[in-house]
Amino acid sequence: HLLFDKEEHFTTMKNIFIILSLLLSTFWAKAQFPVNVTVQLIPPYSTRLSDYANNPGKAIIMLRNTQPRAVTVYLRANITGDNGIQIFTNPNFRASRSITLQPNIPYTLNVSDLQDVFDINQLSTRNITIDDIERKNGLPEGIYQVCVRAYDFTRQTTPLSPESPLGCTTVRLTQLEPPILIKPFEDEEVRPLQPQNVIFTWSPSAGAAPGTQYRIKIIELFDQKRNPNDAFFASTQPAFFEKTVNGNVYVYGPADPQLVVGRKY
Repeated sequence: HLLFDKEEHFTTMKNIFIILSLLLSTFWAKAQFPVNVTVQLIPPYSTRLSDYANNPGKAIIMLRNTQPRAVTVYLRANITGDNGIQIFTNPNFRASRSITLQPNIPYTLNVSDLQDVFDINQLSTRNITIDDIERKNGLPEGIYQVCVRAYDFTRQTTPLSPESPLGCTTVRLTQLEPPILIKPFEDEEVRPLQPQNVIFTWSPSAGAAPGTQYRIKIIELFDQKRNPNDAFFASTQPAFFEKTVNGNVYVYGPADPQLVVGRKY
């Protein structure tokens, strides 16, 4: 004797239908979008896009081709803030440089690839200007979703990776107070010791997370009457000395480039 419940039968069939729909959707998505994109930004987060393009390790973007043949792609970016700000690859952009993805071999973007993705000449904005981001105050505080999507290089408008939230990461940007050099102070004469031993100290950035790293950079002023700020921003690469350090103290010692008596740095 079997008691048949119509309502229970309907619920079971409904659940089966949902599961089948999800499986079919997943299969359809994989067939339509053969490329997986993962995006990771490394803290402390910068408010300037050029920092992610020019500094290896600040942005780690990986692509993987899931189909059995190679594909050639280019990338578009989309950055959306909870404050109404949007930054995105210009819809009329046509890529001249491609990335070839071999089957099932992960590809991590190099510096040249990142510079293409975050090229300010190819980006459009809403509620902010590129000049604000790169030359003024940077992106304002907020929670931002950063997405990268792969497109077919031959058919430039055909996406090959899924839309958001896949291929995205979410970060919180906060405006930090810049560190202030405490020692040596401006125009201080440093005694030439042998071996050399100059202690640099600076105030920690207000609002910075624990473990924040700092970059100490020294240039030589060949014209001692020149404005130091102008000389600093016009300096050539590599600098006389540049290093990323933990904490807010650095001992400039014998292993570092030799400071010359009578010169200004």
